[in-house]
Parts: sequence; structure tokens; C-alpha cells
Amino acid sequence: MGKESVGIIATQYFKPSDALVLEGGESLEDITIAYETYGKLNKEKSNAIMVCHALSGDAHVAGWHDNERKPGWWDIIIGPGNVWTLLNISLYVLMSLVVVKDPLAPPL
Repeated sequence: MGKESVGIIATQYFKPSDALVLEGGESLEDITIAYETYGKLNKEKSNAIMVCHALSGDAHVAGWHDNERKPGWWDIIIGPGNVWTLLNISLYVLMSLVVVKDPLAPPL
């Protein structure tokens, strides 16, 4: 892990108390949304960016998890001295609800 990395990151989880009603009228019951945050939200709360990224299969974009051998998929641009930090952006990354990260799942 280099000095430009955000370091060890822990994925956080949000469990909505109500069903998530979709545009088509269907609803998702009993869901848990994984997310990670990077940077600091400013006083005006005007520097937040939310990313939902289905291609990677997870919300881990930078830094390292204790049990993994590689960093998040955008580690080279998020962290001290890198693009997102220099722009003073607070980044919120959600796991896409259409992707399941499971080592036993068939490839998409």
C-alpha cells in the first residue's frame, strides 16, 4: 500500500426500513445496500458525488480491505494527492442493486 492510497477501508451497509418502490411499480423488500465513502463533505454539502457502478460488482473503489490482495478499482485516482482529493470531492459509492458479488456466482 503506497502513500497515495486511502489505506484500509471498511464497507458500510444501509438497510432501508421500507421497501424500495421501483419506477415500474414493483418493489424490493428487505434489501441491504453496501457503500463506501471517501473524502469529507463540506459545510455547504455541495461537494458530494454518488457513484453506482455495475461493472465492478461492488462498492470498493479505493484503499484496501483487510482480507484482499488488491486495492479498489479506482485506487490510482482516489487518495492523498490524487484527482478526487485535489478537487475536494466527497465520494459516495453504492453497490449496484443488480449485481451480486459472490465468489460462487456464475459470471455475468
